[in-house]
Amino acid sequence: MKKITFKILVLSFIVSLSGVTIGKTVASIARDADKFYKDGKYEDALKLYSEALKLSPENPVLLHNQANAYYKLGKYQDAIDGYMRASAKSKDSSLTAKSKFNLASAQLKEAFAKQQNPDEAMVVVKDAISNWQTAKDLGEGIDKVGPAIELAREFEKKLLERKKQQDQQKQQNKDNKDNKDNKDNKDKKDKDKKKQNQQNNKDKQDKKKQDKQKQNQNKQKQDNKDKQDNKDKQDNKNQDKQKQNQDKQKQDNKDKENQKKDDSQKNKQSNRQKNDNKQKQKPQQKKQDSKHKVGADDKSWANKDKGQQEAQRIANQIIDKEKENKKKRVILRLPYRTVDKDW
Repeated sequence: MKKITFKILVLSFIVSLSGVTIGKTVASIARDADKFYKDGKYEDALKLYSEALKLSPENPVLLHNQANAYYKLGKYQDAIDGYMRASAKSKDSSLTAKSKFNLASAQLKEAFAKQQNPDEAMVVVKDAISNWQTAKDLGEGIDKVGPAIELAREFEKKLLERKKQQDQQKQQNKDNKDNKDNKDNKDKKDKDKKKQNQQNNKDKQDKKKQDKQKQNQNKQKQDNKDKQDNKDKQDNKNQDKQKQNQDKQKQDNKDKENQKKDDSQKNKQSNRQKNDNKQKQKPQQKKQDSKHKVGADDKSWANKDKGQQEAQRIANQIIDKEKENKKKRVILRLPYRTVDKDW
């Protein structure tokens, strides 16, 4: 952007102390200040004007002259404040006209300093044009007001052009910023999407890994369970077999005991039979020895022998029945044997 330069009209300032009554001490200080001002010693003049105003703070002449010193030092805003106070306090139309004219000149200088902010500078320029018009109406600088206002209006046009350029530049900057923001947003979205895809891939890989690990764990658990089941099954078989052996041993022992009892009973029966035979043989022997004794004695021995035979028959039935019951008990005690299925 090109820098705008302006040729500022050099305006003369009329400083007049005539017609104003000032106290002796204030007047003495003011005269010294005026002398410094005429000699171009504006800092010294400003100090003395400020001291005089402490003694007479409402004096419009001192306010006007102090503002002139501020203007010469380039302190335009302080000069503007001083001219405004002087014109407000003055009851002299001539001094008021001079303050308004100088106020407009200071405002144009201030506007030029603020040209980087066209909106604010244009407000100051409008105030300057208004104050120059007021000074002209009061009869001050009639021949200078026209060129000054023309210069102010030219400066105002430059400010409008500058404002337009700034607005265009702002819009361009905004568009560039929007484009950059859009690009940044797109890049960020692309980056986020890429990051999300990477995360999704990582999650998938992690899930696959976890699933595989879980499958291996489940398989290991199943293998261990199968091994334990086989072991338990084998242990049960061994226990069943051991129990069967124990039951068989018990049954064998019991059968032996029963066999012993049967043998003992048979021996007793055999001995009894022998005794019965012996007893039976004795009467026969006696019968042979005494054949003549037949009658009632023969009938008695015959009856006795018949009774012994009947007793022997009953005893044999009891023994046979006991053997049959024993066989039934043995069958009932046989252990249950599991048949392994082969299908």
